[in-house]
Amino acid sequence: MKIKYNIPILSDREARYNSTSFLFQTNKKWMFPNLYRRNSPMKINGAGVWTSNGLRRNIREFIRSTGDNIHDNQSTFLGRDQNYEPFTFRPSTKKKSGWDYSIPSSKLSKEQIDQMFIPMKDVYDVRSYTSKRGLNSRGEKEIHCSRPSIGQRHKEDPLFELLRKQVESLLLPSRTAKADFNDNQVKWNLTFRYVDGDATIELERKASGFYIDRVKMVKEDVASALTKIILRSIYVRSEEVLMDYVEKVTTIPYNVLYVLENRTPYYYYEYGVRRDVKIDTKLISNTEVVLQISDGIWAAMPVLDLNRFISYYKHGKKRAKKWVQISPSKLWRELLGESPTMSQEKMMLAWLGQNRTEKIVEQRAEKLLIDLDKEYPQITFMHWPTEETNALHVRGKVCDWIISANRGMKRGHQDVSTYRVGKQTGSSIKDTESNGGHSTVFAGHALSHSICIDNLHNNSTANDQLAARAMVLLNDRAAKKMIYTLSSMVEESENDHEWEYTARVSDRVLAERAREVS
Repeated sequence: MKIKYNIPILSDREARYNSTSFLFQTNKKWMFPNLYRRNSPMKINGAGVWTSNGLRRNIREFIRSTGDNIHDNQSTFLGRDQNYEPFTFRPSTKKKSGWDYSIPSSKLSKEQIDQMFIPMKDVYDVRSYTSKRGLNSRGEKEIHCSRPSIGQRHKEDPLFELLRKQVESLLLPSRTAKADFNDNQVKWNLTFRYVDGDATIELERKASGFYIDRVKMVKEDVASALTKIILRSIYVRSEEVLMDYVEKVTTIPYNVLYVLENRTPYYYYEYGVRRDVKIDTKLISNTEVVLQISDGIWAAMPVLDLNRFISYYKHGKKRAKKWVQISPSKLWRELLGESPTMSQEKMMLAWLGQNRTEKIVEQRAEKLLIDLDKEYPQITFMHWPTEETNALHVRGKVCDWIISANRGMKRGHQDVSTYRVGKQTGSSIKDTESNGGHSTVFAGHALSHSICIDNLHNNSTANDQLAARAMVLLNDRAAKKMIYTLSSMVEESENDHEWEYTARVSDRVLAERAREVS
């Protein structure tokens, strides 16, 4: 089956999609009910139900009817290799665990197929399957990822989370009892075709264990890895580039890649108060990382253990009791092999206290604003409307904009206010405030009402929201196509020939505002 995956472009008001295509193959179509459907219903003994006595009786009759030479009864069995292609004809042989792993050929009569016992049908289903829904004009099954919305209360990457849940539902086998697998692996492949070759990702499941390119992972990590591969394939046009990326995401779990950029989450209790901290993490090999648990103290930890550690302290999943509610002193002992002294424990607690989550996030976010001011001449970091409120002035291609962290319209999704700078009022060059407490004038220029621009995430800091809006408004002419609340204001300014000369804040005023911050 060829699958075309359509993934929404978040910044597109026209609701367009990016697409990627791949071939999907499996030896157990019945385990992917969201992709395949059976052509005709199964008829068993007229009633559609097997009884235990009836099952044993039909098995005995089937074995008796085959005789010593299966070829005489036109009951040749067709074996299959690992690539799911027929390669030889041979009679079946009986083992302690049941029949060997083969399927009946097309020469079996309908009566003989109906008499096959259920375990054989579960291992190799001889009935035909087709796509659950119709194919497009190119013979592809199209899958659409839904577009994320604010009401879904996202805390992580919203598009990634939606796509990961869909991949887990569609491209991973359905849940079933372990006994249904016996000794046979469920196998399925995803093949991306490029000019320089085919990039094939091989997946297997045996009992409750998942494997991707022969690397064992838990189900959540396999779904995350496949999601990242699908997203990456949108922008890749080379088999070599994609396979390098596949090796990266299969060697290092998604959770570990996250903490290498954002530090490892951890919390402990001090005098009954929960302390959330971030531990600096570095990768030293494909199988090991180091964590800075105290001033100048780095402790090694296997990647697999770190993955379980993150699963609990970030997602609340107890994969290993070893790391659940572990105290700082016990964490020291687990990582370094010896208990800390009293002075070492005090130093560790002091170090962790300096790396509290909220403190680090705010510091990094404010540093981002300062870096944007240095890197982009069109962005000026300042305090407005009060001396304690961070704000950015952005000189767009059409208008000037003020983004302030004073008050937002929606907590979490919109903790900042965005204003368009208008023409000079001619009355004063100072800021004034309306009765509601909001400044209506900036440096003698009238300001618009607060413009509604939402974040999909509901846990971004105000400084991060300032930076995100500033980067969008640098090209406000293009932004009006992505954010409908800007379109009317930008079009009004484009049609006003005096706007460029009367609605721009002077460089002298901006320099004074910037000096007040420094």
